[in-house]
Amino acid sequence: MRLKVQSQGELVRELLRNSNKTVSIIAPFIKVVALKHLIEAVPKDVFIRCVTRWLPEEIAAGVSDPEIIYVLEERGNFSISLVDKLHAKL
Repeated sequence: MRLKVQSQGELVRELLRNSNKTVSIIAPFIKVVALKHLIEAVPKDVFIRCVTRWLPEEIAAGVSDPEIIYVLEERGNFSISLVDKLHAKL
């Protein structure tokens, strides 16, 4: 028997493709390119819940893109929450 080897990213996108209700993306830092790559796998009727933080010094340092809001708005069917002390990644 031959096993298909998947990268962690491929495995995550496969799980997202099979979601049927809500997908939660939780991370203190989210870049536009990474978010687009994730949500393109999510079925259009699945709600996306995004939790992140946008501290001014982190945005100035370029570790997070507040422009993710436009990516989510373009897709629709989402919520975004900002948590200043967020450290978890899920």
